[in-house]
Amino acid sequence: MKALTIHEPFATLIMEGKKRVENRGWFTGSTGDLIIHAGSSNRFLNEWDSLNLGPLPENIQQRMVLGIVKVIGCVQFTGEQGQLMNVEPEHEWLNSHPYAFGPFCWILDEVRVLERPFRWRGQQKLWDATELMESDAWKNNRLIPLGDV
Repeated sequence: MKALTIHEPFATLIMEGKKRVENRGWFTGSTGDLIIHAGSSNRFLNEWDSLNLGPLPENIQQRMVLGIVKVIGCVQFTGEQGQLMNVEPEHEWLNSHPYAFGPFCWILDEVRVLERPFRWRGQQKLWDATELMESDAWKNNRLIPLGDV
């Protein structure tokens, strides 16, 4: 399985089900489960008020493995205004989603939150999570569907 390190507060917003996309500079044709790791950068935390994206989540956890989402597709944005290119009708909601910036939006679904998030060192881009999944912190943990949290 692959993992992705995401800046806070965006990783937490994904795990809360509020952010249904991950914005990346590259297209992914891959779908399926993806482990979400909260990165250590304070970049967006320090700029949050100026971004006008609402209040910060209360439970920010940096350098932590938070859970799993399912990537179900990828849509390309184009232009300065974030206009969608070749948008399918089922993705029109992206036009009004507050966290859809692009240039590529990975569509996320089926959030499963770790009962006990744990500290782990992240990496850039997609990274192999074999070692993480072999750790006691992962094996002795439980994934809870977001609706059951």
